[in-house]
Amino acid sequence: EVPVVRDLSFSVPKGECLGLLGPNGAGKTTSFGMITGELQPTSGDAQLHGHDIATEAAQAFQHLGLCPQFDAQYDHLTCNEHLRLFARLKGVPEDQVTSRVTKLLEMLDITEHAKTRAAKCSGGTRRKLSVAMALIGAPEVLMLDEPSTGMDPASRRNLWKIISANMADRSAILTTHSMEEADALCTRIGILVKGRLECIGTAMQLKRKFGDGYRLEIKCPPVRATELKDFVSKRFSGELMEEHAGTMQFRVEQTGLSLATVFATLEQARTDYEVEEYSFSETTLEQVFLHFAKKQEVVVEDTAEATQ
Repeated sequence: EVPVVRDLSFSVPKGECLGLLGPNGAGKTTSFGMITGELQPTSGDAQLHGHDIATEAAQAFQHLGLCPQFDAQYDHLTCNEHLRLFARLKGVPEDQVTSRVTKLLEMLDITEHAKTRAAKCSGGTRRKLSVAMALIGAPEVLMLDEPSTGMDPASRRNLWKIISANMADRSAILTTHSMEEADALCTRIGILVKGRLECIGTAMQLKRKFGDGYRLEIKCPPVRATELKDFVSKRFSGELMEEHAGTMQFRVEQTGLSLATVFATLEQARTDYEVEEYSFSETTLEQVFLHFAKKQEVVVEDTAEATQ
């Protein structure tokens, strides 16, 4: 037997949004299931707002707002009816139900769908409704499993603003396949690889620790490409990653690099090698993620060989 999640340990203080990232099969959904009580862990424990989820489940989950990966809604209920139902389930005082429902419908821009049954709503609207259902009880802990799936870019950015604006008095755990979303929302990010939390820290900390230097993309006439390639390799110890029709991408190590010298050298290359354009940037969060995704592929291959 191969454990799905092993030695998972973290805490999320008030005001923090922790992003759990990882390739498919890394254990994100299982981790969510154990924290929300859907799955029973073979060992270990978890607490929500000071309550043990195994022995004090009712008290623990009263403080939880959950947006699951798949919309858990009743097809015959309208958006308004869903929010009223969940407000009462979460113990919202009756004299506050209407105002809270109205506010969330407006915040998530679904007021025009208030009287529309869930079965008739688009995927993006149903996703917004799931987020509103998670927020309706003003929970101290938010768990958001790929909350912006199916939303258009404008709706996605509006959702990020809403989540950020509602983080001051609560903790949140987020899973997403969007590195842009993780960068925008998460105070810290943890990356799971085959059931283990391989790293945890701010996006900047992860990029500095696990990034592999800088990326240089440079374009010149194809007839000058060979000369320019040799020049970059010698001046920056640059490793060629990709090349196509005069456009080349290099990985450049950070050690001992002066950015002032880098840009002065690249400007000189404009004249010497007819460089048309260039960009020089730090490792992105997506590149760090891909580094760990490749590590998971190796683990999967090793496991497959071991079981043959």
